[in-house]
Amino acid sequence: NGNTVTVTGLSPNEEVTIEVTVNGNAPCPPNTSTITCFAQDCEVIVVTIDPLDPICLDGNQMPFDIIASTDDATPTGTLTFNGPGITDPATGTFDPDMANTGANNITVTYTEGNCSYNNSINIQVVQSPTAGFTVTSPICVDDATTVVYTGTASGTDTFTWDFDGGTAVPGTGAGPHQVSWSTAGNYTVSLLVEGADCSSSIVTQAVQVDPALAPIVIDCNTTLNSVTFTWNNDPNVSSYDVTGATGTFDTPTSYTVTGLSPGDDVTITVTGLSNGACDEVSATETCTAQDCELITISVDPIAAICLDATALPFNIAATTDDATPTGIFEFTG
Repeated sequence: NGNTVTVTGLSPNEEVTIEVTVNGNAPCPPNTSTITCFAQDCEVIVVTIDPLDPICLDGNQMPFDIIASTDDATPTGTLTFNGPGITDPATGTFDPDMANTGANNITVTYTEGNCSYNNSINIQVVQSPTAGFTVTSPICVDDATTVVYTGTASGTDTFTWDFDGGTAVPGTGAGPHQVSWSTAGNYTVSLLVEGADCSSSIVTQAVQVDPALAPIVIDCNTTLNSVTFTWNNDPNVSSYDVTGATGTFDTPTSYTVTGLSPGDDVTITVTGLSNGACDEVSATETCTAQDCELITISVDPIAAICLDATALPFNIAATTDDATPTGIFEFTG
């Protein structure tokens, strides 16, 4: 229209100056006027972003939407999210796996017409410590298991060990640790590693502690021509091995050597083989076959015999001082 001028493409609060000249009919000279105006300024709108705790990379992290809002009483604009880890700028979806480890600066922009408003937040993404470790198992009750930390942690992380009643050296920190128990059984070692912002899951390992083998105590039963060795049975022994004199097993804990002469010495070594982690045990014993007891034979004296018609056969009389005689006499000559 003839008395309106519109200036477009301005920024909010941009200054515009125009000069208007009115040309009248002669003989009056032109009339000129100048005016300065400003484009409307953007209203003050504050963008607020909900705070976020550090995000732990522990295998359980999932994408989520960042929550942002404005104090615009009649909101007609849109929010846009930008920065590391943002996978959907319109919804503000943040994926920790796509972000940087450490600080991630996220900018939120609210756009309404030609006006835009910004705010930002730093999202900390932290690698969680892990609590992996190995143990030596099974072990003997007189030995110790070696616990070796195999996880990842920083120098400031805290290690919380549970050795299930065992004695651990040194017992604190990453280790390695030497752990022993006073009695045989099955035990569980556990570890939790805690950082400033994130902690590991609790990891456990089982340790089997085997009982030591009982000392072997050997007894003997003897006859005039054999020796039978017997010893105590230990259920933790898988089998017994005998070396030395040749014989035969009567039972797993009984061994007989035969074909002896009275008074022969017989030596064997019995070794108990372990069915677990404990060392084998051995014992050596020497036994003697029964010797003949001292027995005296007495023969009744016989007068001289005359070879005449009265000479007849007769029995020679003999006796012994054997208190319990069970033998027989044999006469030769």
